[in-house]
Amino acid sequence: MERTIKLDEASYGYLIQMLQERYYSTVDVEELRKINEIYKALGCKSETWLSMMEPKKNQKENK
Repeated sequence: MERTIKLDEASYGYLIQMLQERYYSTVDVEELRKINEIYKALGCKSETWLSMMEPKKNQKENK
């Protein structure tokens, strides 16, 4: 089943944050696979969502 939902910027950021926390707290390979599938569904490539979590100020400083 495929679903489409709309999230505001704050909710989207919170969802990414929750996924990030779960990604680093689990050792279950199947769960990690599911998390990566969710990232893909959100339009992110595997682990590219990490850069989305950095404050924009830090992104400018890193360049």
